[in-house]
Amino acid sequence: AVLRSLPPLARQIVLRLVYLDGYVDVSQWISDEQGELTESLAKMKKVRVIKLKKNKDDSTVQGIQVQLESSFRDQLRRSLAERNTAPFMKGREADRDENTAP
Repeated sequence: AVLRSLPPLARQIVLRLVYLDGYVDVSQWISDEQGELTESLAKMKKVRVIKLKKNKDDSTVQGIQVQLESSFRDQLRRSLAERNTAPFMKGREADRDENTAP
């Protein structure tokens, strides 16, 4: 639910960061010409999806290092890697087994 509540750019950043363990300067991936990156980072910080590490010499977005919060990252990794993790899939498996039984 948290991932769905984020703006599209924030979702893209999260999915790029999910398998990276260290801090990353996302301004190398995305320019902040219209303030979308700043807005996305603020929203992700508000819902506690990311940790920010600011460069003391630079107060712009380009001086910010980003990392996913470890608990969110681990749960998202598990969700992406495991089969049938959606809540509605468990019931469907039982229905499928009943229909295929002789």
